[in-house]
Amino acid sequence: MTEPAPTGQPADVPSVPPRWGFGDVAITLVGSIVLGSAVAAVLLSLEDSGLDSPAAKAWFLDIGLVVPWLCLAGWPLYAAARKGYGPVHDYGLRLTWRGAGIGVGCGVAALLTASWTYSIQVSVTHHSFDSAVGGVANDVASGSRGALVVLALCTAFGAPVVEELAFRGLTYGALRKMGQPVVWSVLWTTVLFALFHFEPVRIPVLLVLGAWLGVARAVTGSTAASMVAHATVNIPGALMILSLG
Repeated sequence: MTEPAPTGQPADVPSVPPRWGFGDVAITLVGSIVLGSAVAAVLLSLEDSGLDSPAAKAWFLDIGLVVPWLCLAGWPLYAAARKGYGPVHDYGLRLTWRGAGIGVGCGVAALLTASWTYSIQVSVTHHSFDSAVGGVANDVASGSRGALVVLALCTAFGAPVVEELAFRGLTYGALRKMGQPVVWSVLWTTVLFALFHFEPVRIPVLLVLGAWLGVARAVTGSTAASMVAHATVNIPGALMILSLG
């Protein structure tokens, strides 16, 4: 009997593994950082040159969020299309009712445990904190209601799709393809996910969230399920963003 491939693919497909790997992970992550830095530099130069329209700044902040996604989601999709069997197969993008239910369950568990982690961290450090997107939301809210809605939608649905393609799709798949056990694949993906956000104060919370997203991916074999879990985590924050307008 043919066993499923380690990345969660069905058994009725070619057994030769996809050719994408850690080189593609590096392109995905480094490329998105470079694009994000370039957009930030453009925004700073526009402010220095007299960009004083709150609405224009709000929309530029939205653009700054989305542009890095060209690499963060674009390269995993390209790699699967050109070096594998397509993103649906390679990253397990099929979603069943069971997978959706596990995704929602992992998302709720992530929210609860992240909330406890936050409370413990605040009680120890005596300092509260917010996410980077939360800080951006205040600037966007003061400039444009339309930009605020776009930011909320990107937070609720865009970021879960994009980040899961990069981490629980490409990165997790590359680890499994090289023979890493599921537990270690979830662990390393979780650490990379937390560090990639460049929010040192939130690393404990991000580690908890990333671990539950990894559980959704590992249990179901589907990145679509981890997308559901991620959206479940992000939707409350997106609603809070909308409330600022």
